[in-house]
Parts: sequence; C-alpha cells; structure tokens
Amino acid sequence: MAEDPFDQFEEDETEALPLTGRRRLFSKELRCMMYGFGDDQNPYTESVDLLEDLVIEYVTDMVGVGRLEKYERLQWFIFK
Repeated sequence: MAEDPFDQFEEDETEALPLTGRRRLFSKELRCMMYGFGDDQNPYTESVDLLEDLVIEYVTDMVGVGRLEKYERLQWFIFK
C-alpha cells in the first residue's frame, strides 16, 4: 500500500506547544502548503511558526473588521 506523503508532517505534542503556551493550530497544513509552493519538504519550524503567527493575525483582523461593519450596519438600522 502506498505511504501517505503527508504523514511525515505529523507533530509531537511537545512541538505543538511553544514556549508561549499557545497551541499551534495550523502547523501541519502550513508545512504542506509551504512544500506545495516550493519550499523544502521539511521547512524550518521557525518559518512555520512565523507564517502561522501571520495567518492568525490576518484572520483575527478580518474577523474584527467584519464585526465592526456588522455593528455599524446595526447602528444605522436602529437609529434611522
């Protein structure tokens, strides 16, 4: 049976918990994406952590923008 090429990206539980105590959510997926976009098959953990921080910051910002827009629309509807 063929071996799954993404099994090599399985992480230890100790590796998933950085020093800050925050659990890494997207490490496996980001490693696969980085490899798919031309990075090394096993990218540096620091590179994956940096990219994950950027992704989480971007998603958090987008959720905040969505909440603000929803609040503004609600205020407009109530006070109109």
